[in-house]
Amino acid sequence: MRKRGYNKNHHCEICNKRVVNGYFRCQKHSKIGRGKDSRPYQKTGKIVLCQACRMPFYAKKHEILRDKKFCSRKCWSKEKVKKNCLNCKKEFCVAYRFRDHKFCSKKCDLVYRVGKCYKRREKQPPLSEEIKKRMREESRRRRSENIRGEKSPTWKGGRTKLQLVIRDCFKYRQWRSDIFTRDRFTCQLCGATKCYVEAHHFIKFSTILDKYKITSIEQALECEELWNINNGQTLCRACHDRTKLGRPFC
Repeated sequence: MRKRGYNKNHHCEICNKRVVNGYFRCQKHSKIGRGKDSRPYQKTGKIVLCQACRMPFYAKKHEILRDKKFCSRKCWSKEKVKKNCLNCKKEFCVAYRFRDHKFCSKKCDLVYRVGKCYKRREKQPPLSEEIKKRMREESRRRRSENIRGEKSPTWKGGRTKLQLVIRDCFKYRQWRSDIFTRDRFTCQLCGATKCYVEAHHFIKFSTILDKYKITSIEQALECEELWNINNGQTLCRACHDRTKLGRPFC
């Protein structure tokens, strides 16, 4: 802090605090009012009365907006607030920082909450197992309906081919299982066992769809030739690849 001339009064020109060595301002106010963008020092607060010790203190403007009531943290912790317990209805005192508390003790808090739970159970008796089962089935049905068809988040305007839809249905899986069981999971061309097997159509799957002009899954389920076991046989992957066109032999 530099000198500007010499201060004969030995007091700060802002707060009137005693200074030494002839300075015009104390260390706190030495940098106020210097520079291009600086403003002269102005007191914007006011004197407020502390609620705890009843002593006046200076509160700044932002502290007044926040409704400051105590001069220090010590007074803030000592101040007591009177409240009524929700359980026993007795009056009790708490520190100002705990002014949101509703019970005089942990025991009253526990008794109040447990009693409230018991009251709820008396008003609503427990449900039977039959009603719970119906509620579970109904919730499953609603969830499945909300994500089915156009409501599904992966819906792309019905782009799935009819052949893929038919091959994913339960009746097609049952048709394949019946053929594997009849042939004992053995390839009918090379006689291989304990390997990955596939169901082969004698009459092509697409030929049957074109023959009967099937355009929906409902029509496919009603077609008897499509689900005829004599139209299929069990083949291993290598033998099945020989019967397909456009797919390389593996």
